Amino acid sequence: MANANYSVGIYPSLTQDMVVKIYEVDINGATSEVGSTTIPERNGLGVPTPGAGHQVPYTGTFSGIDNVTHEVRLYTASGSLIDYYRGNATVDTVTLFDPIRFRIGDGGANTPAAGSSAYVNTAMAGLADTDYVAIRTGYGPMIEGIHITNNVLGGFQLFQPGDVFSGDPAEEWTILRKPVVLTTPVNDSVVGKQWGPTAGNPNMYVDVSSAVSCAATHLRKVIRLAGSSAEYSFTSGYIPPVGYPFRITNFGTYTPGSAAPKVKFTNAALKWGNTTLAEIEIPFSGTAEFVWDGTIWNCTMYMQIPSTTPVTGDVLGMGRYALGDISEGLYTITHGLNITGNYKVLGSIYSLASNYARDNTVTWAVREFTANSFKLGIQEIYGEVQNISFDWVIVKAP
Repeated sequence: MANANYSVGIYPSLTQDMVVKIYEVDINGATSEVGSTTIPERNGLGVPTPGAGHQVPYTGTFSGIDNVTHEVRLYTASGSLIDYYRGNATVDTVTLFDPIRFRIGDGGANTPAAGSSAYVNTAMAGLADTDYVAIRTGYGPMIEGIHITNNVLGGFQLFQPGDVFSGDPAEEWTILRKPVVLTTPVNDSVVGKQWGPTAGNPNMYVDVSSAVSCAATHLRKVIRLAGSSAEYSFTSGYIPPVGYPFRITNFGTYTPGSAAPKVKFTNAALKWGNTTLAEIEIPFSGTAEFVWDGTIWNCTMYMQIPSTTPVTGDVLGMGRYALGDISEGLYTITHGLNITGNYKVLGSIYSLASNYARDNTVTWAVREFTANSFKLGIQEIYGEVQNISFDWVIVKAP
């Protein structure tokens, strides 16, 4: 994760708010908005004052952005572009070095001999005089051009005429190399790192109970649907970054028997097997994930957790009961589903006779529901020889 700092100068003559927006730039140069903030007009004391223009500078930060190239744009509130710039995400690598220490006469490989005036150490090759500090006992830091002269081949020369390394008393030296900071551009996109606060939305979720369109503030959020009126749409008004997954779930409140909330794809279709869809329902306890590839939407996850308590309208079971030729009777149909609570039986007569006209001269009704059976009352309207079965479907009822 990275931060993007920006600074906006004064603009006293602009008597409307300004808006700073940040966009992620993909490898093809396409941009997608990932954050926005409004800069109100402010007087000379920095107090937001409509009509005062922008009399003082403004600085801000977009935090939590991905480690990829971003473009920051400055607009007027009415939508006119004032300025923009692009910046590469960078990472700083800091290299630390152990101090170099020696004492004249210690026998070290690089320790100069007493009476000499040059210190040679190839580990310091290529260093400038500003890359290290040499400290001499009894003197303190040595100054380039006064006490020592840097040797780019590695080491330094004592500068003053007649100055030599002393072995009596034995001098001690410490050389401190300055840390090296290497700043390199990175392209480490973390799109889809879900979930958390972003510019314009401190929450990790977006609750949807009516018609809502996709927006930049919905990035890295769980889209939570609730109720049959919930409708989340991917419109042409906002196109998210390529490869960004939107996780949409329906664990919100619902009315038994009501329609499921929908996700609509109006900027481009959703790929679905050998066809495409313009919308899809997310049933209660369902979760889906959709990813934009720049051309079409892709479903990368679609699942539903079975409920231990059936929702109204759920099919609990189905079957066929053979009757043959009937006159009038009450039949017990055992389904063995051990149902808790209310249920309804939907049924139809299945015709098996060679003459269908004989099989449609009956009427029927169901009654006496129990946990494992119900009864079927059936009667002939005309005296015919039938050959029928009864097809039944049991659904959960309120």
